[in-house]
Amino acid sequence: MNKFFIALSIGLFFCTISFAQQIRVACIGNGLTYGTGINKRELNSYPAQLQRILGDNYLVRNFGVEGSTIYKDDEKSFRKSAQYQASLDFEPEIIIFSFGLEEAKITGNGQEVNFVKDYKEMVFRYFNLPTALRTIVLTPAPSFDTFGTLDNRVIKNTIMPAIEEVAFSTSSEIVNIYSLLSSGGANYADNINLSAIGANKIARNIYEILNYRSEHDFNIIYQTGLENTKSNFHGYTQYDFELFGWSCKLVSPRHTALGRPWIWRSGHWGDYTDLDQQLLQRGIHVAYIDTEGLFGNSEAEDRWFRLYDFMTKGGMDKKVSIESYGIGSLEAMNWSVNNKDKIKAIYLDEPLLDLNSWPGGTKKASEEIDIRKKVLRAHGIKNSKKEEPFMFSPVNSLEKWNENQIPFFVVYSKLNGKIVPEENIKKFLSVNAVEKLTTEHPKEGVFESFGLEDPSELSGFILDHTGYPINFAEIPSAGFEFRSAAGWKSGADWWDNHREISARIKTTSPHIIFLGNSITQGIGGGRTLLQNPVGGNVFQSAFSKYPWENAGISGDRIGQMMFRITDGEFVKGNPRLIVITAGVNDFPEESAENVFNGIQKLVALVERTMPDTKILILGPLPVGIEANHPWRKKFEDVHAKMEKATWGDFVTYRKFYSEFLTADKKLNPTFYAKDGVHLTLEGYKRWAELLQPEVNKILSYR
Repeated sequence: MNKFFIALSIGLFFCTISFAQQIRVACIGNGLTYGTGINKRELNSYPAQLQRILGDNYLVRNFGVEGSTIYKDDEKSFRKSAQYQASLDFEPEIIIFSFGLEEAKITGNGQEVNFVKDYKEMVFRYFNLPTALRTIVLTPAPSFDTFGTLDNRVIKNTIMPAIEEVAFSTSSEIVNIYSLLSSGGANYADNINLSAIGANKIARNIYEILNYRSEHDFNIIYQTGLENTKSNFHGYTQYDFELFGWSCKLVSPRHTALGRPWIWRSGHWGDYTDLDQQLLQRGIHVAYIDTEGLFGNSEAEDRWFRLYDFMTKGGMDKKVSIESYGIGSLEAMNWSVNNKDKIKAIYLDEPLLDLNSWPGGTKKASEEIDIRKKVLRAHGIKNSKKEEPFMFSPVNSLEKWNENQIPFFVVYSKLNGKIVPEENIKKFLSVNAVEKLTTEHPKEGVFESFGLEDPSELSGFILDHTGYPINFAEIPSAGFEFRSAAGWKSGADWWDNHREISARIKTTSPHIIFLGNSITQGIGGGRTLLQNPVGGNVFQSAFSKYPWENAGISGDRIGQMMFRITDGEFVKGNPRLIVITAGVNDFPEESAENVFNGIQKLVALVERTMPDTKILILGPLPVGIEANHPWRKKFEDVHAKMEKATWGDFVTYRKFYSEFLTADKKLNPTFYAKDGVHLTLEGYKRWAELLQPEVNKILSYR
């Protein structure tokens, strides 16, 4: 729900607002908002992390109340808490709601019938504030409390649809944190409550929603005047209409992203919608046209052309992304092969690309006789021997696809007994393809097993190629690690390490600061919170003639290093040299371009805040045991950009690569641990040997 879209888009509003005026964000809700179970919740709850990521132009307040509910007559009602009136008095412009977990515990006593009613009433109460501009509703996080009082089935099947109805009927934005956190694990402090890592995912997701560039008052259905029916698609408006008698569907985001991007869904409408929801959150339309039973024939291609023509003439982007599932990949790929100029990226999930593999002949063909007949009939072939190839399979256009070089993301399961990857999928992976293997068992008797637990990797791929990604490697943000595996003493967390580093730099005024992540953390030094740093003695010996400090923190990304420079005592320490090793922890979520841009911003920050300090920038060290590991390719791409970059007079760039490899370009196991990221004792010796002459040369200039 957004009042100001009547007059202007939120993107323009936020860009032109006075820097002296902070945008007030009220986070309303239960323990998830409060930060129940999170270590140092005042620093690590999602509202606290959101404040730091958004920066000084925003004022984010946490009005969460543990155990509170949306029910207005309940004794634990949020409306009966002091935080309720305090949040109203705050006069927020953006209101973020999070309810549903407590309500899931008490379903069955008749209260659930009031959930939608009471929730809508609360949303409207805040929206009617004179200052309110935007209301955002979060879904609950999943519960892993298998034997407790919080049944995840209730959350998924009862609470989630109710919250989607609230968002739909109040025109509020909706954020699906259920899928975002569905992998569990490190996202949780226990089976119910989130960890700081899970809270960080929520904060980053909200940041993306608040900051993507959008345009107001665009609706392709209204502009074309097509007769349609509306329905609720997980909190968004779905339009059902017909083109030339063919059934079509279009789901509109609350706010259309600049450029009007869209994704075309082929097959299985309504199944596995987590990806669609994440893209809708970022302003991307989702379109579909019914081609059931056509199996990628010429009529299916014609329908695709008609829908593409409708969308683009209606003002949507001339280049579309495609998501396809199962047999829907036939039409998606057959249409795409001759239309590379119309496509940005393709995501294939359990795709059928070679009909000679299924349902053609090599695997249990007798079980697919009926399907085979339907496929042949759809393509106008009345009589065909079983051994004859399906000439209209997309795999027959492999040479053309290698020329097209369209980016692919392929998801498939080795355990799917119907699709044979070697026959069907691997042939299709071109140079620009991203291959993702999943090992989820399909349900008994079900052919397809779609998707990834957390679709963030898929949505990130689409956003990267759509042209609207947000680069978190460029955004200063505090860390959130709290785990013994980080190499810290029991009870220590990221904040403890950050403060110890700052205190030591302020006290010792070192000549050298080694800034980095866990690899740098392993050089030891005088820090008291580290457990047995592998390279401690090595670096103490190698750099004994210089006072130096270790500013490496396990898990740190580039953004965290930027935050530590501005929040810590680096400037007061006035070091002669900073050695920066950064980027590898950004690899899982950021492109090589994003990592490089982040490194440039980090170097520029040091240059700006410490103009007399020299910088030795190493970027990331080599990663990925095998030469063809995806992270190795990313390492090479980052350094290719760094080698071409123009650095300042006080900046020295060095790349260490072949020095850590074997003759066949694998990481040398003498130098690297089995994870292909961290160094062994011999690895630290090698690193120190390489660094020593560089450091001595730089410091001899002063």
